[in-house]
Amino acid sequence: MQVYGAEKVWRQLVREHVAVARCTIERLMRRLSLEGVRWGKNVKTTIADLALPQPPALPPQKNQSKTTRAMDYRGDSGENTRSLKN
Repeated sequence: MQVYGAEKVWRQLVREHVAVARCTIERLMRRLSLEGVRWGKNVKTTIADLALPQPPALPPQKNQSKTTRAMDYRGDSGENTRSLKN
């Protein structure tokens, strides 16, 4: 039994003069839960352990575009060559 991915299915259909987009093949394969063979390592996913305590929430971030009113432009030497002030 040969297992084709979306790329090989699409190429075979092109050889048979069937006009179909590769994204259509991908969508239909997803709908039918078909997958091609993956070469290399298997995909590993992280499974959360809900018994462990959750980390604390991050503090709210300030909007940096409003807090920084002046920007420094530095030249190649690293020294401050021009400053914008409002």
